[in-house]
Amino acid sequence: MKSRQQLLFFLFFVLFITGIFLSTETNSTVFQHTQIDTIGHFISFFCLAWFLNAFLKLSLILLTPTLIVFGGLTELGQLYLGFRNGEFSDFFADVLGVLFFVLLRWVAMMYGYSLKKK
Repeated sequence: MKSRQQLLFFLFFVLFITGIFLSTETNSTVFQHTQIDTIGHFISFFCLAWFLNAFLKLSLILLTPTLIVFGGLTELGQLYLGFRNGEFSDFFADVLGVLFFVLLRWVAMMYGYSLKKK
């Protein structure tokens, strides 16, 4: 049952993000000021955090600093590659993706906890 809830949560998130980016007003605003690569960093680190929390059962306290350090290390590593650039905006998107997942997961845990008490 819990895996179904996680899958539904993930599908809802994907549909929500897709709906935001399909609207023409949001689409023009986002893509004028943000590179598509940065959006990909946000989504990929959100999905990575979800995967590590859901399937490997890493706690949010361990998951958050680990993925933030991993995001920083990947951007530092890209500085030394000839075909990639390490950018602060990509690191910022990595951190925001992780923190957004942690916030949503924390809210879900708090909401679920209050329902169990009743």
